[in-house]
Amino acid sequence: MGMTITARLFTLTFLTFTLLISNAFSGNSAMAQSSGKTYLDVYLDCGGCDIAYTRQQINYINYVIDQQLAQVHIFVTQQQTGSGSQQYELNFMGKKDFAGLDYTLSFTSPQTDTWDKRRNGLVDIIKVGLIPYLNKTDLVDKIQVAINIPQDDVQEVSDKKKDPWNSWIFEVYANGNFNKESAKTILNYRYGIDADRITEEWRFRSRLYSSTNRKTYEDDGETVTSNIFRNLFDASVVKSLGDHWSAGMSGNIGKDTYRNINLHMTLAPALEYSLFPYKEVMKKEVTLAYRVNFVSYDYLEETVFFKMHEMLTKQSINLAVRIRQPWGSVFAGMAGSHYFNDPAKNRLEMDTNINVRVFKGLALRVNGELNFIRDQIYLPIGETSLEDILLSQTQVATDYEMYVGLGLSYTFGSMYNNIINTRL
Repeated sequence: MGMTITARLFTLTFLTFTLLISNAFSGNSAMAQSSGKTYLDVYLDCGGCDIAYTRQQINYINYVIDQQLAQVHIFVTQQQTGSGSQQYELNFMGKKDFAGLDYTLSFTSPQTDTWDKRRNGLVDIIKVGLIPYLNKTDLVDKIQVAINIPQDDVQEVSDKKKDPWNSWIFEVYANGNFNKESAKTILNYRYGIDADRITEEWRFRSRLYSSTNRKTYEDDGETVTSNIFRNLFDASVVKSLGDHWSAGMSGNIGKDTYRNINLHMTLAPALEYSLFPYKEVMKKEVTLAYRVNFVSYDYLEETVFFKMHEMLTKQSINLAVRIRQPWGSVFAGMAGSHYFNDPAKNRLEMDTNINVRVFKGLALRVNGELNFIRDQIYLPIGETSLEDILLSQTQVATDYEMYVGLGLSYTFGSMYNNIINTRL
């Protein structure tokens, strides 16, 4: 009798689906071969970029997913400036036929920029950086250069010379959250103000904030409430002493009910040495800082050392390593401190964050923190109740704190894919 209508429909659908899949897998290569043009193979290494948007705006290069395949490696680092702006440093590194053609561009996005304006600025500076490489491809006759400086921008440069704020930046904030269940209520809120002034020679930073964490539980008519209050004002001033040295002073005053502190005050002079010049901080930084802390504590409850008030002096040393390179990034820090009157009351803190490309397509991510704690002089005397522990009402004695995170990622598949498709 021949094929049924259902069988014929199934066969037709299957053939159509097969044809679509075949075209999907062969389309890119056919398109690439038909043009006959020589395009750049570019590896864009930018954690602060909108990669999809960049590909959409710069669609005349090949974006490769492994730096080993690239003719041009664009390595982008970013850092916040004293005014709250984002400063980007773009390192263009020639590979293969372009080996030795390396240089650096910079781009600063003001704090008031929207995300769209910031990503457009990055796209524009990437376009400029690609020109020396595009000059050596078949696209050289397609390059057009236009320089347009609006009068408003010229006036803006002039106005910067007469900064009415004298490099001061202020930020006022407030946030909170509320969670309610039939037997539980949680309220958290925080507010404060930051004031910073950063120049080539001086750095001044200060903050004032207050936070409240309130939890209420109800069970069989009984209500249990937990309140944690933290109030703090701290400030620091640092003077540059050349390319490698800095000296400063910091201080704070505050309250922390979680740590049994009704009032604490600290004054700490400090000295820092940078192994590399400070101007290289975008790529590599190794610093060693030494502080002497003069502290005063007033406690809410008598401590395990039978104190309601005490004045102490302690010293601390901090080693920090930050490296940002094309192969990945590394941060490692180690800080040690102890009280002069009793060196046994000490603390050692270590933390690290590593992101390294092991080989083609494989990346290793490690982050962790390990603290050895022997200086909890503020702990209240007596045993902490189970209720306080469950409510996180107060800090309990501990010898250490530890956190470890480990991850691997492996990218494979098509090395060339410039298509942008945001459809559902």
